[in-house]
Amino acid sequence: MGGLVQQVFKEHRHLLAVVFLLAVVSGVLWIYLLGPQQRQRNELHGAWTDKRHYLHDPESARSLRVYRSNEEALKKFRATVPAQSELPRVLGQVTDIAALHGASIMGMSYKPVPSSINGMLGYNLTVSAKGSYAALKHILANLQALHSLVYVDSISIASPDPQGNQVVADVRMVLYLRQEGKTP
Repeated sequence: MGGLVQQVFKEHRHLLAVVFLLAVVSGVLWIYLLGPQQRQRNELHGAWTDKRHYLHDPESARSLRVYRSNEEALKKFRATVPAQSELPRVLGQVTDIAALHGASIMGMSYKPVPSSINGMLGYNLTVSAKGSYAALKHILANLQALHSLVYVDSISIASPDPQGNQVVADVRMVLYLRQEGKTP
């Protein structure tokens, strides 16, 4: 048996060298092509698994996008809120609104209050106005549209003269202003 193998090696030495060389080249090509393909397959499989996970758990997929979108919207919203230094202007707008509708401001007071909104200052604003009921109704509508962080907390309306058309309203509002130096 050993002699037969030696005889084949002697007679077909060149053919065996070519077959061996082809086997080595095929192995090298196999490894060279398989390595990158294996990495690419792993990357694609990971991406597919992530997408599949997001389809089955939409909350985790959308959470980051929604958070980023909401963060941008909040920055834009805060930029529309007047700064603390603009309080006199806002108070002037209140008196202008009353004058525009034919009512008169009898008194106005404000007091800072603690705010639970980060970067914002809260103020309790009390306005006493006298005028017709229709005028005071328009004033209330305009006060609520003054800016995005104003809301009417309470209203009391009294008629000092039952025969007249003049009424007195005490309106208590909460007003939020952006703190100076805080980025919106």
